[in-house]
Amino acid sequence: MTSSKSVWQRLWPVILIILIGTGLRFYRLDFQSLWNDEGNSVRLAERSLALIIAGAGGDIHPPGYYILLSFWRSLVGQSAFAMRAFSAFAGVLLIAVTAQIGKRQAGWLAGLFVAVNPLLIYYSQEMRMYALEALWAGLLLWVTARWWQTGRRQYLVLSCVFTVAGLYTHYSFPFVLAAINLIALIAWGSGSRQVLQLGKWIGAQFIALLCFLPWLPIALRQITTWPSSGAQAAFTDAFIGTGRWLSTGDFFYGHAAWLILSLITLGLGLSAWRKSWIYALAFGVPCALMLGLGLFQPLFAKFLVVAVPGFALTQAIGLSTLAQRRTQRWLIPIGILCTLALTPSALRNLYFDPATFRDDYQGMAAIISESTDPAPAVILNAPNQWEVFTYYYPDGPTVYPVAKQRPLDFDQEFAQLQSIAAQHKTIYALLWGETAADPERKLEDWLNRNTFKVSDNWHGNVRLVQYIVEDAASLLANYGQTPEHNFNQQVALQQSAFAATQYKAGDSVPIVLEWQAQADIQNRLKLFIHVYSDPNTPPVAQLDTEPLGGLRPTDTWQPNEILIDQYAVQLPTDLAPGTYTLAIGWYNPQDGQRLATSSGDRLELTALQVTH
Repeated sequence: MTSSKSVWQRLWPVILIILIGTGLRFYRLDFQSLWNDEGNSVRLAERSLALIIAGAGGDIHPPGYYILLSFWRSLVGQSAFAMRAFSAFAGVLLIAVTAQIGKRQAGWLAGLFVAVNPLLIYYSQEMRMYALEALWAGLLLWVTARWWQTGRRQYLVLSCVFTVAGLYTHYSFPFVLAAINLIALIAWGSGSRQVLQLGKWIGAQFIALLCFLPWLPIALRQITTWPSSGAQAAFTDAFIGTGRWLSTGDFFYGHAAWLILSLITLGLGLSAWRKSWIYALAFGVPCALMLGLGLFQPLFAKFLVVAVPGFALTQAIGLSTLAQRRTQRWLIPIGILCTLALTPSALRNLYFDPATFRDDYQGMAAIISESTDPAPAVILNAPNQWEVFTYYYPDGPTVYPVAKQRPLDFDQEFAQLQSIAAQHKTIYALLWGETAADPERKLEDWLNRNTFKVSDNWHGNVRLVQYIVEDAASLLANYGQTPEHNFNQQVALQQSAFAATQYKAGDSVPIVLEWQAQADIQNRLKLFIHVYSDPNTPPVAQLDTEPLGGLRPTDTWQPNEILIDQYAVQLPTDLAPGTYTLAIGWYNPQDGQRLATSSGDRLELTALQVTH
């Protein structure tokens, strides 16, 4: 009974921490939409083993995660919750592994730091390979330490297995191997084991590399030919950012606060070097390689997930050293509070701040599904959107991934765009990553000139833009008006046109406006289009924009230049029948001052009759 009680006293803190970590990883697991890379994961997992391997050969990730995810999918199904649960369980296992690694010194405390770490929680809720890679790294650290402590063969075999698993999971895993092999070399050099021990270790690593050899040419090709991801961060910014990512991920909006709080316990751990050196190297070497190779930037910062367990263990050992000094034990709860001080704010941002959410393809698919047009066209401007969008919009034969490459070849896609506009009355464009996908924004410019923009809204990092198809030249020829109105001697309205003046609630009202610059315009003016029943009340529908959908701001106009601008104002679906006025005007967004016309600060163009 005494023995059982002793075991329970040791285990209950770890069990409680694992339960907390499990709750944090499964909480709101499917609240956010899948995003582009998760769409790739779910589509690859649908394929046969041969096709998964072939698909990974053209990807920037090896096939290991996708193969395991495919088996997982066959067991649990393809819902977002079920598929993401694979990463969530990997994250939970990492808590247990971390606690096991440091059990003799500070296991439960290290497990706590891993359980609540926002970076690990985020990637435990994503259908990607980063939580699994962190688990392989933790397991490899554990069996490496056990091998050098005991010399038991099973730990050496497991080290080989986890090395192969990590290499086939992500191309950044060699950072982990660099740390692990440095640890092994120092352990041998300290005289704790003989030359035979080192020889066995080298043999196991050699066997692991032989297992990865068939994939090595593909890995080298993909790593060396993959497009650049952007500018590198300055070293100081990268150093501070590394510490912030290890502590709170990208979810705490301060800059150097972690230096004061998290480094307190990290410093204690490093001061107890004889106990913490293995774990310090486990996080320090990957971080040093990231910094030394100039890889720290938002796209690559997630590679740091493999360093978090070592970081947490080093911090935990720092606090455990206080427990051995009776006069300093009162500092332990203060140290824990310092280490976790930023966590509540970071977790709140992770779960509830829309700024941290993934791109909302689910929401965009729902909006398009509710369109009054039974067969709208959906244009995708960049590769890797089709997979995730059609996960939420499976019955979409009118989905057009016009960009076959980055950047898109507009001349190649021109005929397809004309065909789409000829077949559909409504077009939705999902515009993502335009800097790489369409740096000159030729696709959007063509849509602005050949269709009528209805709405333009952000859903994460993706813009959902709705257009309706009308012939602007025909409208001007058949319905054009020449009111000859001037706005502050800067912009003149030469002509306007409307297809009709009678609409139903929920309709879009297409408008053609022909402008002429009267002078060299210094400011970026904004156009407003209002629909109202009473000029003294807020409009029932409105649109605020820059010319040509924002692509031709007024400070780029040349004097006397003619520009044809076309839009569509969406009437509310619950708009009451009656007579409404459509008016336009210009204002300076810096001070909100409207440009004057001869009739006031706006120009009434026409009356609209709205019916049921």
